[in-house]
Amino acid sequence: MEYSLPQFLEIKPKIAGPFTFHQLVWIGGPFLVILIMIASGVRLSKIILIGIPLMVFAVYFAFGKIKGFPVPTILARAFSYFFRTKIYVWQQRKTPPPTLPKKEIKKKEKAPAPEATLKIAQGSKLKKLVNIIEIHR
Repeated sequence: MEYSLPQFLEIKPKIAGPFTFHQLVWIGGPFLVILIMIASGVRLSKIILIGIPLMVFAVYFAFGKIKGFPVPTILARAFSYFFRTKIYVWQQRKTPPPTLPKKEIKKKEKAPAPEATLKIAQGSKLKKLVNIIEIHR
């Protein structure tokens, strides 16, 4: 029985508890912003109004994945795709396709053709085939 072994595993080291460095930065940044807002004496309603969406986005960016890729990676790839120069492998030519010169066709009057009849010679293979087919019917 064959077992598939996973290859190229990326296990990122844990820095603080269960968090990796990137997760710690994504969670810690907005948390510090909220702490600075509290320390500077901003009203509680503004802190809640700004802090909750900020932390929701931080948690999504830290732990969210889209088709197995982290959200910041997806956003970075999308940003680079939209703003870099595009490479076109094939481009249509702007010149018109070449055309052949038109020739004037003169119509000739045709004389009535004599009636063509199929004549079978005495020793022809066609006559032998007809005889073989008629015999085997």
